[in-house]
Amino acid sequence: MQGCCTEGSILVVNITDLRSDAIIVTTDVFKVVPLPGLSAQQAKDWIRQDLITTSLSDRGRKNKAYLGFLSWLWHGCVKPVLDELGCYRQSSAEDLPRVWWIGTGFASSFPFHSAGDMSAGPMEGACYWAVSSYTPTFKALQYARERAGTIPSRSDSWRAVIVAMPETPGAGALPGTRLEQFVVKTAMGSSVSIKTLEYPDVASTMGHLQECNIAHFACYGVSNSFDPSSSGLILQTAKTATEELKKDILSVRQNQVQRLSDEVLHVVSGFQVAGFRHVVGCLWPSDDEVCVDIAKSFYAELIQCGDLRVGSDRATAVALHRAVLKVRESSKFRKRPLLWAQYVHYGA
Repeated sequence: MQGCCTEGSILVVNITDLRSDAIIVTTDVFKVVPLPGLSAQQAKDWIRQDLITTSLSDRGRKNKAYLGFLSWLWHGCVKPVLDELGCYRQSSAEDLPRVWWIGTGFASSFPFHSAGDMSAGPMEGACYWAVSSYTPTFKALQYARERAGTIPSRSDSWRAVIVAMPETPGAGALPGTRLEQFVVKTAMGSSVSIKTLEYPDVASTMGHLQECNIAHFACYGVSNSFDPSSSGLILQTAKTATEELKKDILSVRQNQVQRLSDEVLHVVSGFQVAGFRHVVGCLWPSDDEVCVDIAKSFYAELIQCGDLRVGSDRATAVALHRAVLKVRESSKFRKRPLLWAQYVHYGA
């Protein structure tokens, strides 16, 4: 396990009816940190509130409640763990250490990266202490890193495919997808050769994916709580299962949120299990406006860093970190965590 920690620490959080603990794994440390402030009963109570499912009438109430949940998660888990690890507040993402979170038990679906207490100060949150990524298992992270060294360079110029479903039979419209396509293309600029597929079927999509380095999906997704490899994206005629896709970067809008109990079984982690080196996506449905803003900032950050190269793993995590932070710090969205807390990076 410690061999997986060359780029940063791995933090395993386990909540059970008996006790709650975090396990800190670094290249030279394996330490258990008791978490008495993170009880299973409290976790169950938060989960039962189903805060991530909102309607127009209860959105304000649930956002306020979710800020309370993130504060509980910060004080009961994330801050004690990062304190033990020796992390401290810093204003620049470039100076922050990387960490990978693995949640088990009741903690399997918790957004550790978004934990924080806004009432205690503007920088009292995980995003100012570390650049967070996730992995469902140590083995999945090891595989992602091994794969990073084996992906061939297809050409000197990078190629991207944008797969969009503005409307999906039986699932409704996604009105923000065309604007999303535009801002992604603009952010990538001339440094990336881009192919756009609207309303493609699975066969067509798979054919184009063989020739690209970056795949960006603006469509619905479905989760399978029993088999994450059967989770997938809904295209024109069928679902593209995670086991079929083998690309480097995925942006996916998740439509269906399952009740998760013992593993992180959603679309995003399913794609990492399938072998993706980097996966960027959402733990629950995203707002069109925020999705467009984050996509624009994410790709602009990657281009600005000049790090669209195979092996530039930190750049991907930092780009998402910065993109989400811009939304989180804005006066418009600061107190609306249900619009930004769901964005995660999985992989190397």
